[in-house]
Amino acid sequence: FEQLRQTMASMAATAPTVFPVVCLFAGVLLCYAQLGVLLWRDAYAHDGLDAEFKDGFGSIGRSALSLFVLSTTENFPFVMYPALEANALGALLFFVSFVLVVVYVIVNMVLAAFYEAWKREHELVAERETVRRYHGLIAAYRCLLGAESEEGLPEAAWDAFASKLLPRASADDRRLAFELLGPDATTRRVALADFVVRCPSVL
Repeated sequence: FEQLRQTMASMAATAPTVFPVVCLFAGVLLCYAQLGVLLWRDAYAHDGLDAEFKDGFGSIGRSALSLFVLSTTENFPFVMYPALEANALGALLFFVSFVLVVVYVIVNMVLAAFYEAWKREHELVAERETVRRYHGLIAAYRCLLGAESEEGLPEAAWDAFASKLLPRASADDRRLAFELLGPDATTRRVALADFVVRCPSVL
């Protein structure tokens, strides 16, 4: 459920970015729906049509539904046949322009907006997780130093820590891991920056 909660939270966070594009899609759809009612109400009113297309442009709501289905190309090109019989040129201009504008431009804009917002939200989640991990490593470093006033993690403190964290590791393995942390050649102590950056890969 935690994964589902994070997914739903990410979707909710993308809403402000996606909303303007969805409004654009709805606005264009309603404009074409109104125009479709004015142009093709009578062409879709006769009884010889299938139930799917009969009165397909009889009202704004029914017209918007027909065009919404057309935006998925589910009913293309069958939805335009009654209009073609009434006015071939007008039908071609209306339906082809709708497919070009909505299907190939606006729908792709909606998908792109969703993708960019989703990607940005996941990047923020990854950044927060990285910051949380670094804070944990810094706290661990401070705990390992204890009351020592000298800056830098000594090998003895690392060895005690690694022996508890990795009980199966040998003394040589723990010593090699300490060397991978990049201790200072003179003091043999590991600086905070080196510990935070290298500790996750060493362990």
